[in-house]
Amino acid sequence: MTSEGSHSADGITGIVLCGGEGRRVAGADKPLLNYRGRPLIEWVLETIKPQVDRLLISTNRNDENYATYAPVISDELPAYSGPLAGIVTCLKCCTTELAFICPGDVPHLPAAIVAKMLQAYRESGEEIAVAHDGVQRQNLHLLLARNTTGSLLSYLAEGHRSVHGWLNGLNLVEVDFSHETSSFRNLNDPDDFL
Repeated sequence: MTSEGSHSADGITGIVLCGGEGRRVAGADKPLLNYRGRPLIEWVLETIKPQVDRLLISTNRNDENYATYAPVISDELPAYSGPLAGIVTCLKCCTTELAFICPGDVPHLPAAIVAKMLQAYRESGEEIAVAHDGVQRQNLHLLLARNTTGSLLSYLAEGHRSVHGWLNGLNLVEVDFSHETSSFRNLNDPDDFL
């Protein structure tokens, strides 16, 4: 997979969620914090960029900083409405059939995460593929069709904001990453950035 659109109708847009409040890091915009010499988001993009055709970054602040990496899509819903707000806004701008979604603060993603989730998605015929680390479902690591936007809009219109709740109402396949459990650890402690 390349960023040049080698998938034709089966193209994948990578959507990186960078709209968190940063409550555990004194309100900082976590994906922009330096980790081992470079911003967290650069670690994420390094892993997923070769596996997708296009990138979008979901934000609700610091758009100029993020725009140096990829096109920025600002949340349509009020600030900090949760990750579903960023997901639905980006899906509306998505021009490929499929989207891969992940947070911008997980620096050690499995190297072939998109390819593995795409295979499971196609083989299962389900609506969404979601990563499972062997302990729990990783609800913000998803591969889904752009047309999932309708169910998400309905869910949000009912006043819901829970990613877990939305996913529980859909047919999904859990993709086993139990041999890479630590790959999904996001950084929440300021000491992680020392």
